[in-house]
Amino acid sequence: MRVLQLCHKPPYPAVDGGCLAMGAITEGLLSQKHEVKILTIVTSKHPFLKDQIPADIIQYSKLEAIMIDTNPNPIDALKTSLFNQSYNVTRFDSQVFHKRLKQILEGDNFDIVHLESLFMTPYVPTIRKYSTAKIVMRSHNVEHQLWLEKSKNEANILKKIYFKHLASSLKKYEIRHLNNYDGLITISNLDQTIFNKSGCSIPQITIPFAPLNIEKHEKKAHIGNKSIFFIGSFDWQPNLEGILWFAEKIWPHILIAFPNLELIIAGRKTPQSIKKLDQTLNITVAGEVKNAQDFMNDNDIMIVPLLSGSGLRIKVIEAMALGIPIISTQKGAEGIDYKDGKHLMVANSVEEFIIAFNDLIASEIKRKEISQNAFELVERNYNNENNTNKLVSFYQQLLQS
Repeated sequence: MRVLQLCHKPPYPAVDGGCLAMGAITEGLLSQKHEVKILTIVTSKHPFLKDQIPADIIQYSKLEAIMIDTNPNPIDALKTSLFNQSYNVTRFDSQVFHKRLKQILEGDNFDIVHLESLFMTPYVPTIRKYSTAKIVMRSHNVEHQLWLEKSKNEANILKKIYFKHLASSLKKYEIRHLNNYDGLITISNLDQTIFNKSGCSIPQITIPFAPLNIEKHEKKAHIGNKSIFFIGSFDWQPNLEGILWFAEKIWPHILIAFPNLELIIAGRKTPQSIKKLDQTLNITVAGEVKNAQDFMNDNDIMIVPLLSGSGLRIKVIEAMALGIPIISTQKGAEGIDYKDGKHLMVANSVEEFIIAFNDLIASEIKRKEISQNAFELVERNYNNENNTNKLVSFYQQLLQS
């Protein structure tokens, strides 16, 4: 099978969950001897770092990158608003990318054109014009919900109104284009349900993220109870608002109950609002860490205090694969087939966080039990080889229709 994978940012290096998710598709298909060609957008926010991309990926995927300017522009934002378009999406619409895509489609035949995220949908007309390939859109999130939840959590009234406007225009765009593809892939059953309720009538499948080579993950016995940690990219707004909420609203109460507990915060593109937390009692801001797995393995309990977002939190799956006990809000654990108290602990308030910390800190047996259950869940349900088999089967179904 011949697949053209169109990405809204480089899948490599794997600097965040979205990159990991895209790379899992690439490597899964290549491992089964399918042909994959990657054409990716690169931006100032997500540059093309060739020296940090595995040489075999560049060779076998024939990876190409097109630089475009997606920086916010007030005039462009106003224009899209006047024409009832989504500025979130139109920023990724580049004539240079259209031109290169046209050349690739005219010069080669593909069975599938795989779009990574809603932001690649402006290229559907070009694909339809120059290719007979089936178009599959892989939704990383229900994008309009991110902005709707952001507006609900925003205290500044002007920002709240603007975020609500962005959510509204994005929702119209997302729903209007739902049936413009030949197939839709979601990474959680909840997202699929939302799209169904919005009128999606094309073939769909849910394929969650799976860590690559789970059997090679260095799983340690997480029996410590002194250091808790958060890790996530801070250019994804739900991570930023979530850890600020935890540090300001939850952490002071946690310290009263557990004065010796330490919180370590790690993540790329750490803003000043996060760096300032380093001055808070028992909080250390580590910034971007060299190796996320090593960082997670060096600490005891992971927190996922998210208030917004959709889809599936990839760092949660990674931590489970490492056997790390997790305390998460319900939103943070969304999309994962977990049982509260068995695979992770769910907490949404000060009282619930205190209870969860008490359960894990007081009992080494409980920590070991959750650690083992989490690992077994990922090993059973989030296996990239199984995911690739599902993906290929879905592709074949579309090709036969």
